Amino acid sequence: MSEPQLNSQQSSAKSEQESSHKPTDVISNDDATVDKLPIIADIMSKDVVTITPHQKVKDTIKILHERNVTGVAVVNDQNKVFGLISSLDVIIAAAMGKFDLKLEQLPIKLSVKKDIIKIKPTAPIKDALILIVKHKVGRLLVLDDNDELVGIVTRKDLLGYFSNEQAFGK
Repeated sequence: MSEPQLNSQQSSAKSEQESSHKPTDVISNDDATVDKLPIIADIMSKDVVTITPHQKVKDTIKILHERNVTGVAVVNDQNKVFGLISSLDVIIAAAMGKFDLKLEQLPIKLSVKKDIIKIKPTAPIKDALILIVKHKVGRLLVLDDNDELVGIVTRKDLLGYFSNEQAFGK
């Protein structure tokens, strides 16, 4: 049996109603599917490469290259997150060498982003997508309730999740 046809007024009203819903409105907290939704802890990398603010750009470049990563967390002496630095950040810092500073003399803290975007390991994956797009970043540091670094979620981690057909309910 075919679906009943809507006249243009009914169709317009239905379209308005559908567009006013947010993706998060689809699932309620008592919905059985909530427990099955993947969370950040399911896709994050737990082996986070870290450096200290005392390291030099030269050392950071080596670490990024050797570990094949595009960003590292910067932690202070108490092992608390101080900031984040990306490969682009160290390229910019290296370019500052033209101001008569040798690369190994340029403290890494000159280019560390202290306004990091973070997420909890229990957050839904969609929250990571929103943060990455909104803030135009390539990675989110995953901090627990005590602000301890427990992981990192990157665009690559998200691509890995979405490359899985189960992510689309297939």
